Amino acid sequence: MIASRLAFACGCLALTGATTLPKKGEPAITAQTARSGGVIDPDQAKLGFDAADLSFEVLPETETLRGVATLSFTAKAALDRLAIDLDRNLPVDAIAIDGAALAPGAWSNPEGRLVITLPQRVAKGGHVTARISYGGQPHVAVKAPWDSGMVWATTPGGAPWFATTAEGYGCDLFWPCLDFPTGEPGVVTLHITVPKGLKAPSNGKLLGVDTLADGRTVWNWRIKHPNTYGIALNVGPYEEISGVL
Repeated sequence: MIASRLAFACGCLALTGATTLPKKGEPAITAQTARSGGVIDPDQAKLGFDAADLSFEVLPETETLRGVATLSFTAKAALDRLAIDLDRNLPVDAIAIDGAALAPGAWSNPEGRLVITLPQRVAKGGHVTARISYGGQPHVAVKAPWDSGMVWATTPGGAPWFATTAEGYGCDLFWPCLDFPTGEPGVVTLHITVPKGLKAPSNGKLLGVDTLADGRTVWNWRIKHPNTYGIALNVGPYEEISGVL
C-alpha cells in the first residue's frame, strides 16, 4: 500500500495549470452542487456505498486540489450507470471501472452530477468499483464555517494553513460522493499529501505517516460510517501535545 501511495504522491499529481488564485466565493458553483440532501436521485438510490479510499494532495501555492477516489458499491437494483456528486470545478482526468480504464466519452458532468456509463450491466447484488482521478481549484468559502468551501490562509509566521468546510453544500465540493444523509460509506480511508513541515489531522484512526523523499508527508486515516459532509481536510504547522491522566 505504501508503495502505491508514494507513486500517487510523486508521479500522478503533477500540476496541470492554475495560475490565477480564486477569490472568496469563487469559482462559482452550480445549483446542483449547492444542493445537499433532498430527494434522492433514482440512480443513486440503487447504490449501497461500501467504501471510499480517498487520496488528496493540496497545493497551497496555486490553491489547487488533486485527488484520486476509489469508490466501491453494491447494487441494490440493476445498474447501467453511476451517478456521483462532484463539483464541476474539479474536472475528471480519468475513470476506471473494476480496473478497466474508460474512454473519456463514457462520463459527463455538466452541472455537478458526474454520470458514468458502465461498460457492462451490474446485476442486483453485484459489486462495482470506480476509480476517479480529478483536480482543480475548489470553491472558496466566503465566511467559513457559515458557508462551505475551501479556506486558504497563512499563520502569523507565514506558514500555509488550509481547511475544508462542507456541512452546507456537502461533500461534493472536494470529493466524489453521494451527497445526501443516507449516502454514508461503510468505511473511508484517507491519504492526505501535504507540504514539508505541515500536518494533516483528519477523521478516525491514524494508520501512519509516510515521509517522501522531498520532505512531503502522507497522512493515512480510517473511519467507519462517517457522515459524508464530516470528511475534512485541515492542514497546518500543528504541534502535538500529549499527556497521561
